[in-house]
Amino acid sequence: MRLTALAAMVVAAGLATAAVAQPPAAAPARPAPGARGGMGARQNLEQRLDQLATRIGMTDAEKAAAKEAIRAKMAAATSLSEELRALGTAARKQNVTDEELRGALGKYDAAVATHHQRVKEIDTRLKESLSLRSQAALTVAGVLDNGLGPRLGTMTRSGAGAGRRTRGQRPGAVSPAQPNP
Repeated sequence: MRLTALAAMVVAAGLATAAVAQPPAAAPARPAPGARGGMGARQNLEQRLDQLATRIGMTDAEKAAAKEAIRAKMAAATSLSEELRALGTAARKQNVTDEELRGALGKYDAAVATHHQRVKEIDTRLKESLSLRSQAALTVAGVLDNGLGPRLGTMTRSGAGAGRRTRGQRPGAVSPAQPNP
């Protein structure tokens, strides 16, 4: 379930960024139907990581290690997504037996356990190359596992209330409770 939330946040972040981005001067060629094109979730996360890295003063080596971790985690998420699709296919079958569902659920549970182990290994390797400040920032941002997934937009301000919005407030606006730094 955590991966589904992660995937949803990645897609939402990509859509939000695409919605506020200025259109390019010349329209790019459209990809063929069914082909992937445009900014993907990984590229969006890496772009947001670049912004975060600049704000907190990450070294080039730390930034490169974080980007590699993002790539590895997204590959692991893709693998788990395939298992989730297989479970969904089994669940939608008209005459599925309990035994088939038990088997599909068992296979998915095993894939989740493998995914969590991969994420833990990726995080362990990444932490070895980061300063404590970068570890803290990347944990808040969700690059290092924080149980909530990517939240790269939450580190735009420092201090109490950082990253919080009041109802109806546009992203990046400063609320009365958050004086401009």
